[in-house]
Amino acid sequence: MTCILRASGTTFEADHFIARTSLVTDSLWRKGEKRFPLNKAKEATNDSSGIRILASEADFSNLSQQIEDVILFLRQNQTAVTELASFPGVESAVL
Repeated sequence: MTCILRASGTTFEADHFIARTSLVTDSLWRKGEKRFPLNKAKEATNDSSGIRILASEADFSNLSQQIEDVILFLRQNQTAVTELASFPGVESAVL
């Protein structure tokens, strides 16, 4: 399993953040959209909007490499990560 930076919030406008950041988004979800769009049996919708950003591609079993990668990621992207954490509507940002 890789290491992901995940940010979300009920009023977070993920598309607006993505349009103005240098961070590369791995995936995103939007409030109100189907949670499992390919599964016709499940009708649940997202309660929030959010994004996922890859911070390390190292496998979870290689924790020391993940730590090195994430430290480098945070050093290289400190300003952008700070902007994400303080972006309007973001209620949670975790690695």
